[in-house]
Amino acid sequence: MNDQELTAALQNQEIEARIRAIAEVEQKQDSRFIQTILKLLGDSEWRVRKTAVSALIQLKRDSTLSDALIDLLQSPEENMGRQNAVVESLIGIGSPAVPSLIRALPRVSKETKKFIVDVLGEIGDKTATACLMETLSDEDENVKLAVVEALGKLKDSRAVESLIVLLGSENHLLGYASIKALERIQDSRAVEPIVSVLGKKLLERAGLEALGQMGDLRALNPIVMALHLGQKKVKESAIKALVSLHDRLSLNTEVKIISRLREVYSQEISLFLMEAIETSDERTQLAAIIVLGWLGEAKAAKGVVKFLDGPFQDKAIATLVNMKREAVEPLLQEIPTANEKIRQGIAKVFGVIGNRRAVLALVKLLSDPNGHVRQEAVIALGKLKDPICARALLGLLQDEYPSVQEAAIQVLSSFKQKELMSPAFELLSNPTAALRCNGIKLLGKLMIPEAIPRLILCLKDESPEVRGRAVEALGYFKSNEVDNHLIHCLADENPSVRLATLSLLMKRRTEDLLSLIEPLIMDGNIWVRATVAKAMGLERSPEAKRHLMMLMNDKVGVVQIAAIEALAQLGDRTVLPAVLCLTDSKDTDVKKAAILALGQLGDPKAVEVVQSFLFDPHWGIRLAAAQCLGCLNAVSARQRLEDLALQDADHLVRQAAQFALEQLAERV
Repeated sequence: MNDQELTAALQNQEIEARIRAIAEVEQKQDSRFIQTILKLLGDSEWRVRKTAVSALIQLKRDSTLSDALIDLLQSPEENMGRQNAVVESLIGIGSPAVPSLIRALPRVSKETKKFIVDVLGEIGDKTATACLMETLSDEDENVKLAVVEALGKLKDSRAVESLIVLLGSENHLLGYASIKALERIQDSRAVEPIVSVLGKKLLERAGLEALGQMGDLRALNPIVMALHLGQKKVKESAIKALVSLHDRLSLNTEVKIISRLREVYSQEISLFLMEAIETSDERTQLAAIIVLGWLGEAKAAKGVVKFLDGPFQDKAIATLVNMKREAVEPLLQEIPTANEKIRQGIAKVFGVIGNRRAVLALVKLLSDPNGHVRQEAVIALGKLKDPICARALLGLLQDEYPSVQEAAIQVLSSFKQKELMSPAFELLSNPTAALRCNGIKLLGKLMIPEAIPRLILCLKDESPEVRGRAVEALGYFKSNEVDNHLIHCLADENPSVRLATLSLLMKRRTEDLLSLIEPLIMDGNIWVRATVAKAMGLERSPEAKRHLMMLMNDKVGVVQIAAIEALAQLGDRTVLPAVLCLTDSKDTDVKKAAILALGQLGDPKAVEVVQSFLFDPHWGIRLAAAQCLGCLNAVSARQRLEDLALQDADHLVRQAAQFALEQLAERV
């Protein structure tokens, strides 16, 4: 639209037309239409007002627009929609609007003054603090309240003394607002003054919660005494404050908090806490759960257990664990009627508490219809380390869920019992490959040498998954017999078995590894060839280097990258020309690997080539070039690195360039 069409559209009777016109003005960044858009802040349609606010914020953030908005705020015409839109615009302008707002504050009406104070609070610029503090003497109570709230939002400690004075005001609303403001500022000077108003009925609860947020140990005794002597609502505020205080203090003060709490703990407080976990207020519930945990109050176990199913699950578990063995019996009674989430939570608690009275219940939970419950019961039994459960755990090696099977294998293997070999051997004859795998895993983790012959037989299993598991299991044993059989697996028809064997031999640093893996250089599987390249990087020999040079020309990028990284690891600068050639690769990942390898090789001859990549359109190439040049101490690249550190569109490139500059500075 041209100017004439835009002007007409901004005044169009159709709502959608006005919205589109405002959006176009914003897109064109055409500030000539600001006056028209200012009028639209009073539009009858809220969507038009919203779009107008967005446009104004984008078009001009300065004192001229701020002054115009403040004039609109003072308009005698009552239009709440416009007032809200003006306030939203000023908040959106932010700090650039603050000088105009400060200048206007002393000369506007009390209604407008409150709006301005609210805006200053929302913007949060501390340059407004002094002006707001002067306005605390305003005759209008609503303005005063707004100022107090705004000072709290600014969180400026310069306002603390003035707010403390207001705590003694006969106007309880003003006192309450001052407490909330001081709570936000969190200055320790406010602790004693807030403690002094705890006797005032209307301020006590707010004062307690503010003290909790202060994180000052001087607040401990007043909070504890409020819990000891206060009415129900005061007690609720006290436990929330106590938890907040605990969370804000260092760990070494926890003993002081709990010790002081125990000094006043009574039957009355115990009953209150158990009632508090039944209240509808979630913050009070959570605080009560936590405090009951500190006290280890086992009588509350039945009340806390329901929170194992819900957002407070972790806190409920911690509380029940703190009750220790006294919680076991009440929890055992809950299992028959509990839902699956609660049964799972109870199993977890039993595992952490570690009391053997829970073993039989956990064994029963191994037959639970829910897989998560079974898994948690297995983990708990593993922590209890009671061999009595071994037979029941063996049944879970055939569980429908692999995670339950894996947990059972882990726990059974920790018992290190020879008696477990026989049932594991039985699984090796199972027609299901997954169950044969479980038997193999268990035999491997048990590490009983008598299992070696049976595991070697599994290397000939019809299932490649079983053969792969047998390779992994034999990896737990070190003997020439095992090594000889593993070497044969390098020729297995399945690539996953070859890969598992190759990875194991690399870890064991098997003798003659180079000659063993030479046949795999031309393997049909890319991951095998890539792993061969990594293995060659462990062998510092001319033969390994020759093979890697060949793999560097592989037709697959993954293999090339592995070979490049292995050559860089060898640190032989004679490979520099070959690596430089790969910086022309069409594969971005290969190109990046080559550039990074040049940095590792540390040959300054690469600097000139790599510098050109600082201008590459791909962010990953620029990133690799910056990292490389930092390693090469490329002083000639300093200017371009400085440009990238300041201006590059990608934040990772900016970080890499900055780090490279720091490396250059260290070497000056």
